[in-house]
Amino acid sequence: MTGFFSVRHSSLCSLLLCALGVGVLTLSFPVLRAHAQAPAKNKNVTRTRATHPLQELLDRAEKAIAEENFAVAVEALEKFIVSEPNDAFAHFHLGYAYTGLKDWQKAATAYRRAVELKPDLAAAQLNLGLILYEHESPAASIEPLRKAAELLANEARPHFLLGTALERSGKPAEAIAHYRAAASLDPRDPDTQLAIGRALLLTEDFAQAEAAFRQTLALDQQKPGARLGLAQSLIAQKKYPAAATELDAYLAASPTDTTAWMQLATLRFETEAYDEALAALDRAEAATGPTAESLRLRADIFQRQRRFDDAIAVLRRILEQSPQDAGLHARIGRLLLEKRDFPAAETELIKSLQLDPAPLDPLRDLISVYYLGEKYDAALRLMDRLAARETPTAFSWFIRATCYDKLMQKVEAIAAYEKFLELDQGQSHDRGIQARARIRTLKRELEQKR
Repeated sequence: MTGFFSVRHSSLCSLLLCALGVGVLTLSFPVLRAHAQAPAKNKNVTRTRATHPLQELLDRAEKAIAEENFAVAVEALEKFIVSEPNDAFAHFHLGYAYTGLKDWQKAATAYRRAVELKPDLAAAQLNLGLILYEHESPAASIEPLRKAAELLANEARPHFLLGTALERSGKPAEAIAHYRAAASLDPRDPDTQLAIGRALLLTEDFAQAEAAFRQTLALDQQKPGARLGLAQSLIAQKKYPAAATELDAYLAASPTDTTAWMQLATLRFETEAYDEALAALDRAEAATGPTAESLRLRADIFQRQRRFDDAIAVLRRILEQSPQDAGLHARIGRLLLEKRDFPAAETELIKSLQLDPAPLDPLRDLISVYYLGEKYDAALRLMDRLAARETPTAFSWFIRATCYDKLMQKVEAIAAYEKFLELDQGQSHDRGIQARARIRTLKRELEQKR
């Protein structure tokens, strides 16, 4: 449903710079600091700090990053790495600087090198996962995020991010486990509860999803996604009045969500609140104009209200865009049959069967058109065609008998009435009385004719 399943994070850059203290950069490399000062050879000379060339590069990079002058930081760190290619921390900070420049590919390369050199560098694993999630694919981010979650087992955020990547990669059950791990570490975070509910919807555990969305709202009443998710979980459990209440509340906060308006219209239709359904449809169409989906629903509503002319007019609007849609012709034909406009119904139903002869309902409706329009020969021909594709019911035998009767085909009518009685077994009382009476009359007329 639109607006609900999109994962909502802070900006990538914000996460990269702030997650788990990564933003507090100190370019401290023990292997180099050991060489940072040189002792004076003459005790009578005041000791001064000797400057190591590599240390100068680190100091320059540290100062540049503090001032968010990331291009200068990159230049200094790359020169440093030429001399110290296996320093994991240098590659990590290079990734950080490239992140500041939004050069995601080079940032990912630097973070990859950092974790190759030092797999337990949790911040690098986390930042690599975030970049891959945003700029490659959620699936690509799973492994570095999984390692970050393992290394930072007591931190909620890595579990949440891993859950998000798993969910977006089509693994909602695994995602739920990590979302719940995050919730156990930070039980007051409404976003985590919202994510649990969202993933539970995907696994069709609707009762548990409902509980998670209610917990989200208990933590933060202003989470509109939780209202929508709660409505969806209630709809799946057929708790329609409660679902409508939640949709109303959601739409009060998100009035431009046309998909939710459509969902509310459908819900009102299912609960037979037709005027409210039409009002919701009007809101859905206000922003984007009518769609085939909204027009079909509008036609459904008019049909339920027995506003057949309005329903037909709406369906013809759809037909203008899809003139070869056999189902639309069949539906219009059915509505014309309801209006007892038999010639027009015949035209639409024949067109439907020409476009697609497979469905049986248009064939049955055309039989009704011919029967009610007193075209009994045509009705019998179509009944033969229908009988070749499905076993005739008791009612079908009754209609067949009536057609034979109207056509004065007495022997065939008697046989068909008898077949009806055999199959009906007294279930249709009035038709049974009529069939027995006609059998007696027809047999008497046949005897008199002899």
